[in-house]
Amino acid sequence: MKQIKWWIVGTILAGFGPLSSLGAGLATDTAADTAYAGGWVAGNNGGSGWGGAWTFSTVGTAGSFAGTSVSNGFDQGGIDTGNKAWALFGNSGGRINALRPFNGWLNQGQSFKVRMDNGFVGAGGKVGVRLLDAMDASAIQWDFYFAGGLANYQFRDAGSLFGVADSGIPYTDAGLELQFTLTGPTNFTLQVITLADGVRHTFSGTLSDADPILGVSLYNDNAGLGPDYDAFFNQAEILYDLPAPVRASDHASDSAYASGWADGSNGGTGFGPWIFLNSIENAGEAAGQFLAVNDPLVADNDDLNCSTSGVPPKAWAMYANEGSTGDDNIQIAAAYRSLTTPLAVGETLSIDFEHGGVQGGSLNANVQPRTGGFVGFALRTYAPPLQFDPDPFNAFASLNNASFACGFRGGFSNYQVYDLSNPSGFDTGLPYTTDGIRVTFTVTSTTTYSLVMTQLGSNPQSVSFNNRSLNPGTPLAYIGLFDRNAEENDTFFNNLSIVGSWDTDADMDGMADLWENENGLNSTTNDAAVDTDLDGDSNLAEYLADTNPGNSNDYFLVSYPGPENGDTVSFPASSIRAYTLEYVDHPTNATWSSHPSQIGLLGNGGILTLTNPATAPLQRHYRVKVQVP
Repeated sequence: MKQIKWWIVGTILAGFGPLSSLGAGLATDTAADTAYAGGWVAGNNGGSGWGGAWTFSTVGTAGSFAGTSVSNGFDQGGIDTGNKAWALFGNSGGRINALRPFNGWLNQGQSFKVRMDNGFVGAGGKVGVRLLDAMDASAIQWDFYFAGGLANYQFRDAGSLFGVADSGIPYTDAGLELQFTLTGPTNFTLQVITLADGVRHTFSGTLSDADPILGVSLYNDNAGLGPDYDAFFNQAEILYDLPAPVRASDHASDSAYASGWADGSNGGTGFGPWIFLNSIENAGEAAGQFLAVNDPLVADNDDLNCSTSGVPPKAWAMYANEGSTGDDNIQIAAAYRSLTTPLAVGETLSIDFEHGGVQGGSLNANVQPRTGGFVGFALRTYAPPLQFDPDPFNAFASLNNASFACGFRGGFSNYQVYDLSNPSGFDTGLPYTTDGIRVTFTVTSTTTYSLVMTQLGSNPQSVSFNNRSLNPGTPLAYIGLFDRNAEENDTFFNNLSIVGSWDTDADMDGMADLWENENGLNSTTNDAAVDTDLDGDSNLAEYLADTNPGNSNDYFLVSYPGPENGDTVSFPASSIRAYTLEYVDHPTNATWSSHPSQIGLLGNGGILTLTNPATAPLQRHYRVKVQVP
């Protein structure tokens, strides 16, 4: 997720009114900071929000400097800001670690992000980023690196063989952006963006223990001699992993389905109405849709139920079978609906589906018998024709302009995926389960996608695929659900959603396109400095505060109730912003402090009150720092 490097600051002197200005994120630093004007050395303390200055641990021929990153490796690009990045060299057995402490420890939901541009790495050498559970270069809690002699970048994952996972991302000297997010006591996600093409690679993993992450080490361990072997780093940040906006969602317990799931039903938001397409070849055969209302006392397919208070558990359901005719015909139940807008780069579509057994047999219409079953869903470019035949095994074209399909074929053991790279399908390795699976599909570029498939049972397995191919220039504008000859067992779907992205800013005005469109601004024109509602705050300031730029009564204001109520400040807090309370005892003191318990607190959608637990003098200046996605 993109993190725009601004904060809103409401500065208050006890007993005086608020002032406003702009600044930078939860903790942030770049090589362009004035602290590095004389190089990158021990004691440098650039940026803000960190727990202390840089220190270095050096053995043998190794060192640090600040310089341009565009000349290492094959000279394919760099990660400079102001023509500089932090640089490390190590050769002839030399190694160096650059260490920096966090202000406290990394909390669940928080992320560490940094850019890395390694040059060549000789055999036995290693360059990377480590997260530490003590401020010692050997106290390694997590590691991402490129090692000489290997083809791809690796990262530490206790759940992988020998505790190391191969990212599948090959060497690049054009730079990577890494974002490590702590999602549980011992769980993390890792997003890697290859800067040469902008493709995102997303992974999940496990730490070996729950020891707190207290700092970072950037290192070059004997990569090699000469500028081609230098390692560069830049744009280090500590972030709150703010929730992405839900652009569209629907589930089977929505009130739109109170009377059943019917052709034309339109529950949730962000989708067009359902359109049913069924194919029944002969009398006595059957295919159709219904709303499943499961009895929890009956052992049947109830795993995908979604209920709200006072509403029985439900799921969308399909059936398709030959009945008693036994004449080798094909029956199909299908339902599709449009997306209000096609999936954009960075957006993720998620859906759950579950099924019982699926009839075996060939799915190729040219091979008898034709009765093989297939259940699943497809993402499509156009609405399908009336004769909708979701048969991905038959040259993929019969999916009728589908760009992607995922499902289960009768007679197979694992779930299958069909896309531009494998129109005849490929085996995901995820085995069939009666508990159902959740599929999340993310558009990573105009020509690629990533996919995560997770079993929904108590002991789930998960598989993920990155950099899969999409047909360039083809919008994903429809989703289709289908049951093709599953026979006696029904197929269930539920929990359909699209999570949006804050990552696009077409007019480069510092405001995400999604937010501008939702708030009536023009996402193709730089209107950051305009005060649309004439309330004294620019559109950019309203974006940072997540207030309405078209409503003069909606604005950001920090209030201080007075010393008799303790050292607290209150303000309207967005649920998609994170806040930090900082203080200083004299306005000429450039070093602001924050208490660890008041860092990166997620807004509540109402009035949030932050308190400084430290003993305060009679006069103190406060400011509220806001992280935006």
